[in-house]
Amino acid sequence: VGQVRAHGITQIAIFGHSHGGGSTHDLANVLDGDRAFIGAFTIQYTAYLDAISNNSEFAVVRENNLPPGTLFHSNLYQTGGGWLGDPIVAGAENVDVTNWNGGIAHGEIDDDPDVYSLIRSRLENRVER
Repeated sequence: VGQVRAHGITQIAIFGHSHGGGSTHDLANVLDGDRAFIGAFTIQYTAYLDAISNNSEFAVVRENNLPPGTLFHSNLYQTGGGWLGDPIVAGAENVDVTNWNGGIAHGEIDDDPDVYSLIRSRLENRVER
């Protein structure tokens, strides 16, 4: 918020892994809801890496709501933990990385070089320097 208001930053990108994905949704929601107070900006890009919702302290479920205000969203997920629920985010680029590089688990998805490359590519294509 300080960068938008004081330094004229107009493009924002947010991404996170696990509960950081839930926080990505929550931050986008707050920013989108406070636009009039914050100033002019766009949420150019958001991404989830096997995102877990922050809506409950007791249930561990996927965050599968599109971040409010995002212009483009990547949802990268693995299906090894099927108990987490449906991995699909409507309106997003949904990418199942379960079998990339011999298999990716929840704790590995954020360290995988191909996942990193995809996120970086999408970010560079959507946010101007």
